[in-house]
Amino acid sequence: MQTISLMNRRKFLLCGGALCLTMIPGCDVVAPDELITVHHSPKVFTRRSGDLSANVCGVLSPQAKHLEFRVNSGPWQDVSLESIRFTSHSFTVEVLANHLAKGENKLEIKASGGANNTKTVLINFTYDPSEIVLPLTTNWQTSSLDVQDGSWETFQSEGEWRVRPKPGHEGYDRLLLVTGAVKGGRRVMTDLIFRHSVEGNKPYGFGVMPIWGGHAENENVLPRRGWIYGLGWYYSLYQGVGTEFGYKRGKPKPQWVITYRNFDLVPGKKYKVVMECWPEVDQHGQHVRYVQRLKWQAAEEDTMAEWIQITDVEGHALPETEYAVALLAHRCQVEFGNVEVQPLPGKTITQA
Repeated sequence: MQTISLMNRRKFLLCGGALCLTMIPGCDVVAPDELITVHHSPKVFTRRSGDLSANVCGVLSPQAKHLEFRVNSGPWQDVSLESIRFTSHSFTVEVLANHLAKGENKLEIKASGGANNTKTVLINFTYDPSEIVLPLTTNWQTSSLDVQDGSWETFQSEGEWRVRPKPGHEGYDRLLLVTGAVKGGRRVMTDLIFRHSVEGNKPYGFGVMPIWGGHAENENVLPRRGWIYGLGWYYSLYQGVGTEFGYKRGKPKPQWVITYRNFDLVPGKKYKVVMECWPEVDQHGQHVRYVQRLKWQAAEEDTMAEWIQITDVEGHALPETEYAVALLAHRCQVEFGNVEVQPLPGKTITQA
């Protein structure tokens, strides 16, 4: 077994005249010429905090040259279509918590494809900033998908409901939220099945983010370019499973800490994953660091694997804030079962 630790450099793994349409949440909204199609817009967005945004995702036709949106009749904001996040004509509209009103909100998304070819989609949704209380367990049969990037779908297999990137829409960093912004530590448990990679020989990966702080950005740049996360996943570049903390705000180079163990991945095999992440404070109650650890093994195995563990301060100290829980599929097709999220108390340590 080989362990790669404390690496701080690599390529990260880990959206005539105008026509308005009113979206039915959970359904695709398609303009007559398919200039813009919205795949995901939950009827209710749960709590957001800091850089964690409420996202609406979809695809644009090749004729679309410009994309903009506004919230609650505010100023229009341009969204660049040149981002690596927007593969296969996908797009993401990101609305931060400070632009959301408690209760009802209105989002307008406008795509333009040249003279007399403009389409506007109108989406009404509710924002609920209430504190999210753990424990909770997803039910993919009834859950509304809260997608950060890409197109996802639920489906039934062997009598159980699962979730995956929508076939044909795999690509760079497909992110699905399990929770909105949650305080404190958490234990996340799920199972997954890897099917295949996409995009040829490019690295691919998949796993669980026990903490996801959103795409961090200083400037008024859309889509947002950075990230704040804790992650446990399989990554083909290292041919292993491992855990990471990563931080990148805007354009500057990312900072992270990672540790991996060799792992022989078998397509079609079910694996169970357990992730834990919790904050630690000193004897005066001041935040010191986040600790994260991962167990990953075949679903039929009874004896649990050893923990793979790191702390964020070995790479870059993450902000002390509320974080979502998310699933990640990077350039691959992978299926996830229900996800259980339990509260995990923080700890007091005598020294940093």
